[in-house]
Amino acid sequence: MSAHDMTSARGARARPSEQGAALVLVTVMGFLALAIFVRAWRGTHDAIRTESYVVARALRDESVGEALAAGIHLLETGRPPSDPYSAVLTVSATQGDVDCTLTWTSAGDLDTWDVSARLATAIESFNLEELPSSF
Repeated sequence: MSAHDMTSARGARARPSEQGAALVLVTVMGFLALAIFVRAWRGTHDAIRTESYVVARALRDESVGEALAAGIHLLETGRPPSDPYSAVLTVSATQGDVDCTLTWTSAGDLDTWDVSARLATAIESFNLEELPSSF
């Protein structure tokens, strides 16, 4: 046996063009797995974000509607002390107590008022007075 025959008998070496094939295959599979993960993560993230918007909207609708009704009822007792006038009302909602800011603005004459209600910010909850029992 010659030396050349001994080399070929020990094992065949991969050709230079085949040496990187396994690495390319593993890299492609890794990118595909990452793409699937990103797609699943984004779908889950979007669903959670949408659900949080729905919950926040339901809380706002429940609390602001009750506060607006209280603000309109308060107009039946008299006129607000100033124009515009704002006060904070704490409303009991399904998720706990929520502060709402009520604002009364004259709509031209002193007998016509625009009443608006929205969720109060922390600063408004601290600075504005509580809703009086009557004007």
